[in-house]
Amino acid sequence: RVSNVTADVALSRLGLRLGPELPALDLTRLSGRLGGRRLDGGFEVSTQGLEFDTVDGLRWPGGDVRLSYADPGGEVKARGEIRVSGIDLATLAQLAQRLPLGRHVHEALVLYAPKGQVEQLQARWQGPWEAPDRFDARGRLRQLDVAARPQLQPLVEGVALSGAIGSPGVRGLTVDFDLSQDGGRASVVVQQGHLELPGVFEQP
Repeated sequence: RVSNVTADVALSRLGLRLGPELPALDLTRLSGRLGGRRLDGGFEVSTQGLEFDTVDGLRWPGGDVRLSYADPGGEVKARGEIRVSGIDLATLAQLAQRLPLGRHVHEALVLYAPKGQVEQLQARWQGPWEAPDRFDARGRLRQLDVAARPQLQPLVEGVALSGAIGSPGVRGLTVDFDLSQDGGRASVVVQQGHLELPGVFEQP
């Protein structure tokens, strides 16, 4: 049984559909290194220098990603890790609509419309990814834009959020951060941007 695969690819005209209700991912060009291996109750996938163009004009300009997830079952908790470098968030948000990430994630990406550059990101978690028991994350985001929302949008089915204060929005934010479930630290710089606080500073 094959458990570990690495391939340098250079392909043209490739069509993918990763779910019956998802838009097709039709590529005119794909190049870079792809890797994958089986884990106990899970998987690991990675890309290096991956570039592609879609027929509808989406261009993935490169960047490296490594994602692992395992849920062995029993008393062992699910766990995951992601490492990202050199990723454009706006392009990633568009690509994510074609991936099987669930309706709530797709809706959140449309609502918050993230933009900017992920220069470095490393995150690990234990438990369900949307509500982990333990996590830590560190990295640097540059020129981050996130749309403000009048009311917070829950990502977990059945979770209701109340109150007039919405989720904040930012524009032109560069942040270095190191966080965990116990707290953390962040260094924030806003260049030619602003912070939106819906429900806090309302127009008269």
